[in-house]
Amino acid sequence: MLHGIDISHYQAGLNVAGTGADFIICKATEGTGWVDQTMRGFAQATLTAGKLLGLYHFASGGNPRSEAEHYVSTVRPYIGRAILILDWEPTRHDLQDHAWVRAWLDEVYRLTGVRPWLYASASVLKNTDWTGTLGSDYGVWVAGYLTTRKNILGDVQLPATHRPRGKVTVAAYQYTSTGKVPGWAGRVDLDVAYMDKAGWTAYATPTNKPASKPAVKTTAARPGGGKLTVDGWFGKDSIRALQRVMGTPQDGVISSQPTVNKKYVPHATSGWGWVARGAKGSPAIKAWQKRIGTPADGYFGVNSVRATQKYVGAAQDGIAGKATMSAWQTWLNKH
Repeated sequence: MLHGIDISHYQAGLNVAGTGADFIICKATEGTGWVDQTMRGFAQATLTAGKLLGLYHFASGGNPRSEAEHYVSTVRPYIGRAILILDWEPTRHDLQDHAWVRAWLDEVYRLTGVRPWLYASASVLKNTDWTGTLGSDYGVWVAGYLTTRKNILGDVQLPATHRPRGKVTVAAYQYTSTGKVPGWAGRVDLDVAYMDKAGWTAYATPTNKPASKPAVKTTAARPGGGKLTVDGWFGKDSIRALQRVMGTPQDGVISSQPTVNKKYVPHATSGWGWVARGAKGSPAIKAWQKRIGTPADGYFGVNSVRATQKYVGAAQDGIAGKATMSAWQTWLNKH
């Protein structure tokens, strides 16, 4: 078992060499443009001290591939020397959006050859089954604080109450946010990793040849000379394209959709207005429903998904995943 801490700019000035930790996990990036100003200094100090390194990205809920590309471009000097991690916490996204998580993890793996970890709270990991999303491909770092206080580094077992739902590999456990380490007056997160140094190195080592450049995204010309990227993620650009074809205001928003329908459109990204109650529907969806011959209520639910799939030539399974959204984007580019 390894003992460690995770840090960010909030611990600027901490001397990692004197903490007594076996590993240091540093915040690297957030969203598609932000970089933690302490990451490079902490990372170099960690390696110089002969300690094990981890680097994490804080998800902001944008396009998962764009966030992955920003993260990889920032941490590239440490590929092969650091465990790569996605920090999945409450922000501008649905915490049960497994498709987003898998897309980010897969893109980082494609670009680096390294299988990242997923960091999330025990409550999130227990809410739904993560077997199909993570399986044996990606390790899990669980956050869930002990009821009996422990604020120093040491061996800690993951409580049964904090175990994730599904057949996943628990690689590490963050057991407190009020830890103490030598030479630092403030609080720090404390962690254990259920492996030895060789196991940590194995997680950090590429297991596949990384891609030399981002994936090629297919595009097609559409009237007016513009292009809509066919990537299977239906966000604001795709919504504007739909609104243009339907003749509705082009604000990039599918408004007032009932949250219960969200499970049918896992590849919907920015621009979808989900509401728990009082949904009124979207004019663009209503116009689209009229075109494809389904009841025009403005709600994009399972019946509208199937009608859309039939109309654009995708498999009619009632789930608007990557293949469906790509077919829809291709259709929009032709009209």
